[in-house]
Amino acid sequence: MSRFEIALLACALALVGLFTSVAGAGLPLDDSWIYQSAARTLAATGEWALVPSHVAPAVTSPLYTLLLAIGYKLGVNHFLWTHLLGASAHGLQAILISRLARRACPDFAASSWIEGLLSIATWQLVWAAASGMETALFCLLTTGLIYFAWRVPIGVSATSDWLGAKAFGILAGLTILARPEGAILAGLAWLTMLFGRGRTPLSRALMNSGLALLACALVIAPSLAFDFQQTGSLLPQTATAKLAQFSPLTDLHLSMRIASIVLPVLAGGQVLLLPGALLYLKRDVRERPWREAALLALPVLWIAALVLMYAAFLPAGYQHGRYLIPALPSLVLTGGIGIASALNNWRGRRFWRVIAKAWLLACLTSSAIFVLFIAPSIFRRDVAIVHEEQVAAASWVAEQITRSERVAAHDIGALAYFARRMPMDISGLSDREVLAVISDAEAIWDLLQDHDVEYLMAFPNQIPHYQRRREILCLTYVSDGEAAIRAGGEKMAVYRLAWNGQC
Repeated sequence: MSRFEIALLACALALVGLFTSVAGAGLPLDDSWIYQSAARTLAATGEWALVPSHVAPAVTSPLYTLLLAIGYKLGVNHFLWTHLLGASAHGLQAILISRLARRACPDFAASSWIEGLLSIATWQLVWAAASGMETALFCLLTTGLIYFAWRVPIGVSATSDWLGAKAFGILAGLTILARPEGAILAGLAWLTMLFGRGRTPLSRALMNSGLALLACALVIAPSLAFDFQQTGSLLPQTATAKLAQFSPLTDLHLSMRIASIVLPVLAGGQVLLLPGALLYLKRDVRERPWREAALLALPVLWIAALVLMYAAFLPAGYQHGRYLIPALPSLVLTGGIGIASALNNWRGRRFWRVIAKAWLLACLTSSAIFVLFIAPSIFRRDVAIVHEEQVAAASWVAEQITRSERVAAHDIGALAYFARRMPMDISGLSDREVLAVISDAEAIWDLLQDHDVEYLMAFPNQIPHYQRRREILCLTYVSDGEAAIRAGGEKMAVYRLAWNGQC
């Protein structure tokens, strides 16, 4: 590891430290507390559950949960361990991007540090690393797949052996365990490796493909078996619930759906990388032989596949476009290579050389301004909202509501972690009964009544048919925090459910 790469890793740790020190102890998403609950229970009891004795598939990333559980098993402070994992993943991802750039532009050494700095300073990637979510880990693994594909292309006789195929299969399996959509990139990477840079006999190609698939299957088999046993589906229940919740948005025109999920992740200096990505397609992909172009097009194919998949099935751009954040390393890679190519190829043209330098300076400056001065306050606001609303309400439930009284909730992470109880989940993330009727508001209310639920914890916009059911929603607790209101949101509340209609 070079001095520059060590510096990148140190910068990742420092930036995550900046975000967390500004925000104080806390996490910016209720989903982050779902992971903490699952990891704590796994470390303490060995059960795959949010709370002991309530086995349920409530997490999207088994791999990330397992890594968090190691920290609980070792007795390390959960905030320290979580942020260390995120910062390490972010730093390593930036190192891989830097190395990929050096490989793509071997005659322009500055491309390596350009890419490294742009990657480390992309504020959404730092936000993800500090968020307590699996996103930073997934970014690292997807970048690792691209790195593997570029460095170990099937068809080069020195590297197209069974060891390389098995290594690829294991890496692909880990990526899928980080997030299910990793299977898309794994498939794209294998195809580009198979056809890129040279020819390979059909028999060897089939053997290597079989070995890679077998290795991948062995890695993901336990998780698939658990999901299928619990839900009857190979997808995590969280994915199924999210798809059902946001299905009404799929009625919008495709262009509107794409805009809604793409614009949040372009907020920042990375928007200036788009022309560089186009230049990359023109100069570094289009003008190469088709086999080499297939490999070089892999990052662009990954971005396009991720955008189209979420636009088609889950067009949710909330939380800074968190579902498309894994596309940002590939945007940084292609956009940065485009800028580096411009700097290198326009050396003899004074005017265009000045334009290229100004372009690079604008990218670096805007990224630095966002990550150092704007994004930390955004992260602090996000943490404050979760702390003042979900965490405060969960703490109140833990103190005021007995365990014999049944509670339902839409955001179950903080409630599971701080109250150490498993509520009925009206979002369907962990409750199969609710998931079966997730699009039927009245059926959800019937389930609540059938299960004698006495309290409901949720934001008003999360409650099915909130206005119609106001007569039975007896306000019992509401936090005194102001962060949610200042952000234009609503207040989390706990309601006693008066099924007789009399509060």
